[in-house]
Amino acid sequence: MTDSWLTPRGIFFSEGFALSSAIKELGADFIIESGTAYGGSAEMLAILCDTPMITIDTHAEYDSEEYTRNRLSKYEHVKMLNGDSWNLIPMILNKIKKNKIAIFIDGPKGGDAYKMMREILKNYSDRIVLIAVHDVKCDSKVASLYRKDFPDALFTDEQDNYFSPWREQIDQHMLKINKEKYGGATASSLDKDWGGGYLQKQYKETPLGFGMVLIEGPFV
Repeated sequence: MTDSWLTPRGIFFSEGFALSSAIKELGADFIIESGTAYGGSAEMLAILCDTPMITIDTHAEYDSEEYTRNRLSKYEHVKMLNGDSWNLIPMILNKIKKNKIAIFIDGPKGGDAYKMMREILKNYSDRIVLIAVHDVKCDSKVASLYRKDFPDALFTDEQDNYFSPWREQIDQHMLKINKEKYGGATASSLDKDWGGGYLQKQYKETPLGFGMVLIEGPFV
């Protein structure tokens, strides 16, 4: 982890830690990620978990496929699929013989991510042990939908839950390493020499992270 850096469309290190910890704690035997982008979260999970994973993206919004395939090629337990998660996730779930599956939705966003989560649970709730959705701020309108349906859901950017001290400790540790390795803050870039210090810039703007909700099963 200490050799990684925050790339465009990525997740905070504390968010990756929260997600991978939940995956391990719940004994997930398969991970499906919707929204690969530049592979930041997929690489974190690949490093922190040895769980087989499929990550999905159309790569239509930004030209990321070639870069991401190169980035993730060294992780044998990670498979990239190019396509629409709305279609591919049901196909995958119908095909694989796994019963403790973790789902990470990092695209679509907002209300569409909530709809995707509900659609997955409607048909496969007995096989899902965890659903996490990125870019959900704890005080956002869509967060109220998750709170209503799942009162025990964890929001990583809340300031007074049991994860808060860990978030602060992890991000401060990674920030210290980042400053030592890359110097000052930089703009976002896929080139480590140019964008290595992006974590410092982003942390100053969003010190509580981008926001993520984690919902643990059982869902039946």
